Amino acid sequence: MHLRALAILALAAIGCASESPAEVTLPASPAPEVAAEAAPGCSVVFSPDAELEAETAEAAARWSLATGCDIRVGEGGIRVRLVEEQMPTPSGTMGHGHTYCPGEACKRSELVIDVAREHVARTIAHEMGHALGSTAGHVEDDESALMFHTGGLGLITSPDLVLVCTVLDCSVITPEG
Repeated sequence: MHLRALAILALAAIGCASESPAEVTLPASPAPEVAAEAAPGCSVVFSPDAELEAETAEAAARWSLATGCDIRVGEGGIRVRLVEEQMPTPSGTMGHGHTYCPGEACKRSELVIDVAREHVARTIAHEMGHALGSTAGHVEDDESALMFHTGGLGLITSPDLVLVCTVLDCSVITPEG
């Protein structure tokens, strides 16, 4: 795990300066001493409402390419629901999406993503980043990052992958753009 953290830190330090996306293969980490159900792994399924299936599949394909993980649309995964209006965010502002655990604690597969009808494609990709990585975290120092609180420019950047791949067991780190 220490080698993975070093690779992610190195990417954060130098990966942002490159003009073209660089693929970084992370070293294999030793098996964690936790139950397989609790391990985040590198395979995540999203189960969208029918009217969100195309956008969810597109966002899943983008995150798969960027992380090297099997991120896809299927049955029994993280619910992605369409809501009609913006919703209050934990920071008190109105937002286009929200990723949350419906109970006091839950496994990743029990998370729910609510997406307002406006800005669906960018919002799904951003909220998917929360479900893959930190449900509450945002990239703070790069306004272009997809995981910046506003969704940035909509591309998956190196800082986005640092945020997500500290939780998700990414096999590669390939920023878009």
